[in-house]
Amino acid sequence: MNDTITVPSFDGGASTWLVNWTYVTIGDEPNGPNERIYQCGLSGQTPINCNLHTQFRVVSQIDLPTTPSSTHYQFEYSDNYDTPSFGFGELHKMILPTDGYITYEYSQQGLVKPLDDLLDNRVVSKKVYHDGNVDWWQYSYDNWTGSEYYNQITSPDSGETKNYYYCPSCLSLWYRGLVYKTVLPNGTS
Repeated sequence: MNDTITVPSFDGGASTWLVNWTYVTIGDEPNGPNERIYQCGLSGQTPINCNLHTQFRVVSQIDLPTTPSSTHYQFEYSDNYDTPSFGFGELHKMILPTDGYITYEYSQQGLVKPLDDLLDNRVVSKKVYHDGNVDWWQYSYDNWTGSEYYNQITSPDSGETKNYYYCPSCLSLWYRGLVYKTVLPNGTS
């Protein structure tokens, strides 16, 4: 199963991308070998554990409009066969046309959580493998200084970028959660 995207190129010809799709299976029947559990129930009630068994379509590969035609990106997802984390369908690995690859780790990976927490499953680590090296990026969220919220990105050279944002839970503010200041590793904003 695939989609073809063709657009005019700069030389007057056409450039064509091929997007390949596949299915990812998450979970199993109750007590099955790949069972996935999440907490469900109505707000204010004691949560109960519910079984998750679903399948959804994801992009598996994007072929680029280049020669050779083997130039592509490949995508792998946390699914029933991703051990030991047993994910919920998150992007786990992206293989680059340069033979390098990127892996991702998530805050809710392998945990039994309420479904709304699973939907807020943020990237906490990204590793870029290239030329025999590994560059490791780390992400932290919803930090509080006592007066300001910020997210922090730590780069492979230990540089820290902080994005300060307005109160994300203040529903009366139209600008809640929006970033108002970024401080770069050299201290400039």
